[in-house]
Amino acid sequence: MSSIRYETIFQKQLGNGTEIGIMDYLEGKLIKLNLNDKEPEYLNPELKEFFQQERMKVNPKQ
Repeated sequence: MSSIRYETIFQKQLGNGTEIGIMDYLEGKLIKLNLNDKEPEYLNPELKEFFQQERMKVNPKQ
């Protein structure tokens, strides 16, 4: 049985791009990221991969 670590819990369209809220259930934290921004350095490899997948869902041409 697998458990979900990351889940996108909201998506908001802003003037400078799309902001998403990713819930990290293991850490108990909400992480807000703008899909138009470069990936922050503090993201771990697993979260970077999740962020890239979410970016592709919203903007497939990137």
